[in-house]
Order: sequence, then structure tokens, then C-alpha cells
Amino acid sequence: MCAEIDGTLNLDPDDLKKRITSRTRAVLVVHMLGTPARLPEIAEVCRANNLVLIEDTAWGCGGNLHGIPLGTWGDIGTFSFDFAKTMTTGEGGMIVFKNYGTYAKAAAWHDHGHENNPVVPRWEDTRSGSGFNFRMNELQGAVGLAQLDKLAGVVTTQRANREHIWNAIQDIPGIEPRIVPEGAYETADALVFLVRNHQLAAKCRECLIQVGLSTKILPEAYTWHFSGTWTHMPELVAAHGGNLYEAFPQSISFLDRAVSLPITVRMADDIPKKARSALQSALQG
Repeated sequence: MCAEIDGTLNLDPDDLKKRITSRTRAVLVVHMLGTPARLPEIAEVCRANNLVLIEDTAWGCGGNLHGIPLGTWGDIGTFSFDFAKTMTTGEGGMIVFKNYGTYAKAAAWHDHGHENNPVVPRWEDTRSGSGFNFRMNELQGAVGLAQLDKLAGVVTTQRANREHIWNAIQDIPGIEPRIVPEGAYETADALVFLVRNHQLAAKCRECLIQVGLSTKILPEAYTWHFSGTWTHMPELVAAHGGNLYEAFPQSISFLDRAVSLPITVRMADDIPKKARSALQSALQG
């Protein structure tokens, strides 16, 4: 079962309440493109319904909300280290847990079911379930440790570069900023804003490409990341009454008109000026 997003482009806690059923066991919340979800409200819904809270922190590594690191609000926090994320090991990721029992089960699951029982040798290890070979190798771990030392600096620089671009475009008529929860420290993976409709969002992308810039996921690939278009998943379609696209009108109202500008650490000095010129052409031309 999926739920609507709100103006943060993350899970809407008000809609979440309506979606919970007797079969619900956990809530998975994504910090879309580096902006925290409304975690206090979502966590309260989970507490009230005795649900496990899982954070997808693929874009939120290095961010926080009210000083609490993203990925540590919930019972489980997941992180992605693929090449396009804030810190990378080339591929792979990390999971953190508040409950040791859950951690032990996950650790065994990612390592062929090995429980790493200290009283027996590896080849006689105990096991209580199946598993996969999802272990990160030592070389990736070394890269990850080096990346971790750079994480704070990367996020700080991304935030500064995003502000340079935002300061250059925020007064253009027709641009509406994305909502950011109070107390959020974003990773600034992207600068996201809304325009009047999908046609203008597509035009923004076209004009940005013409000056050598780009967009990221929004508007060009949001259908890939939006469950309202996942008709290849029959169970999901059935769970939402047979028509996924009509199941999430609020989400579509945001995603249809959203534009996302990728933020890099090494940003050329002329990018804010180019972005302004392109968006003016799209929205005022």
C-alpha cells in the first residue's frame, strides 16, 4: 500500500493515517532528493499504531531534522552508496538498527544466512533462515571510510551551491519553492521547485538543456520513481482499486509540475546565471 506525498515531495503523514490497515506492519519513508520528510508526525503515527518506521536515506545521508541525523529517527535506517549519492563506494549501501535482534537477522540475511556464532568455526556456523550474498567487500569499505571523512564538507558545499542558484532564480515569476520542514538540515542533493503545470516543467527542462544544464528526475523521469505509474506490479494495482494513476491525485498535482536542478560540489561560476537565463526563457518567453 502506498500513500500520497505533500508539499515536501515526501510522505504525507495525514494521508498515511488513512492508509493504515490491520495488515500494516511498517512504514517506509523516503527523504526525496535530500529534503527531510515530516518525521515527527510520521513517527507519531507509527507509535500510535505500533508500526516499524524504516527510513530510506539514500538521498539524506549527512542531513538531519532538529539536529537528529536522518536515518536514525526510525527503527531502521537505510543508506545508498552508489555513484550518484552524496557519498559513494561505487555501489552498495548500509543499514542501521535500533534493535539488536533485528540487526542480527539482517546481518545473517545478507551473508548466506550465517549467524556468525562465536562458539563454532565459520564452516560449522549456525543458521535459522535463508540468505543472500549482499556483502560489501573490503575495498569498498575502505573507500567508504575515506568518503565519510568528506561527507560534512560535501553537504556544506552542496548547500552553498544550491543557495547560489536559488538566489539567482527565486524572483522569477512562476517559481514556487518546495516546502521544507522546520528544523531541516538538507543535503541539497538537488534544488526542487514547482511551476504552474507539466507543460511548463517540460519547457524548463528543454531550455536548461539548451544552455548546457540539466534536470534530475523531475520532470523527465518522475514516472519511474512514482508508484502511480507502476502498472507492472499487479499486487500494487489491485491494492489501490485497479487504477494506480487515479489513486494519488495529490501526489500528481505536485510531481506533474516539479523541476529539479542537480547540485554538484564543483560548480562552475556561470551556472547560476545560465539557470536564470534558461528559466526566464521557459517561464517568461
